[in-house]
Amino acid sequence: MMTWTPTSGDYWILVMNADGSKVVDLDMQLGVRVTVLNWVGWGLVIGGIIAGLVGFIIVYYGAIRRR
Repeated sequence: MMTWTPTSGDYWILVMNADGSKVVDLDMQLGVRVTVLNWVGWGLVIGGIIAGLVGFIIVYYGAIRRR
């Protein structure tokens, strides 16, 4: 297993066999941690809840209360 702490820049990955043969078998995982997406996700959840409540109020006062 390889653990690598990258710095800013552009990167390329080259995979090859030690003997230079054509068939390459690769088992690789890549993970990225983007902390701002956590805040974006929670913002969308809260915004969706607020939009649902506003929609419910509009339907309540527009359709149910008129009777």
